[in-house]
Amino acid sequence: MLDYKNGRERVAEGRVCTSNPSDTVHHMPLGPNASKVCVEVSKIGDAAMWRPNSEIQTIADDVGSIVAWPTDKIMFV
Repeated sequence: MLDYKNGRERVAEGRVCTSNPSDTVHHMPLGPNASKVCVEVSKIGDAAMWRPNSEIQTIADDVGSIVAWPTDKIMFV
C-alpha cells in the first residue's frame, strides 16, 4: 500500500480482498477506483488513512483490520 497523498512511500503491506465497487467497508460502499484491503504490516505507522473514522486514524491503528484504499495506490507483488 502506497501513501495515498504522494504515492511514493510504502506505508503498509496487506492483501486485497476485492475491488467490487458495491462491496462495503465499515458500512460504506467502496465506490469506484477503490479496493478492500486487509492490512497486515505497518511500514509507516503515523501515515494517514485514506478514509479515517473515529477508531482508525493512522496505518498503525489499522493493522489486522480491513480498510478501503485507492486501487491506484496499491503495488501488487
